[in-house]
Amino acid sequence: MGMMTTTTETKRQFFMKLMTTAVLKPYLKEATRVGYTCKGSIKDGFVRVLTDECANHPAGEVVMKGVKHPANGAWVMSFSTDYWQEPTMQECLDQSDWYQSMQGANK
Repeated sequence: MGMMTTTTETKRQFFMKLMTTAVLKPYLKEATRVGYTCKGSIKDGFVRVLTDECANHPAGEVVMKGVKHPANGAWVMSFSTDYWQEPTMQECLDQSDWYQSMQGANK
C-alpha cells in the first residue's frame, strides 16, 4: 500500500435529515450560542455551520449544512457524525407529528 495508509485525513461522514424551518431554528440558535460560525441563513435558503477555526482545521469543520427545498420549503440537512449521533428510526418516528397522530388513530 505504501505511503497512502499513513494519512490521518478521514472521510467526513454525514447523515441526512429533513426538517421544517421551525425545527431547524433552535439548532441554529444553539450553534450560535456555543460559538460556531453560521454561514447563510433561513432567509438565504441555505445554512452552513462550522466550528471555530483552529490549527488543525484552519477553515473550521462542518457541523451541519443544508438547503431549503424551493417547492415544499423543507430543509434537506446534513449532519456530521463527528458532532451528532445519527438518530435511530424510532427516535425519528418519536419526533414525527404524523407518526404520533397515526399511533393515536390505532387506539
